[in-house]
Amino acid sequence: MNHTGAIERAKEHFAELLAEQLNRVDQMKAGEDWADYSQLMPIIIGVVGGDGIGPFITKEAVRVLEYILAEEIQSGKVELRWISGLTIEERVKVMKALPEETLAALKECHVILKGPL
Repeated sequence: MNHTGAIERAKEHFAELLAEQLNRVDQMKAGEDWADYSQLMPIIIGVVGGDGIGPFITKEAVRVLEYILAEEIQSGKVELRWISGLTIEERVKVMKALPEETLAALKECHVILKGPL
């Protein structure tokens, strides 16, 4: 069996996908809201627990982050910021999928770790 043709087609397809993604990255970098994380101090990671089992999952994810980023957190390079407002009860209370105060808090962050909603 000669698989050369199938391998070549797969390589061409992968090359097209890779080129599309690299172009997408270039477009994002050209945007005015591109963040150069090497220049940010601190990098703010917003943490949103979600609801249901979300807070339990998020708590464990934060535990891993705190371990991996211990040095960066200690030095002030990274800040973890807990953000409330996305439990089902809080969203129903204001009759919005994303309460305005929560959205404002999220926009202050460079990265978001969001638990399931």
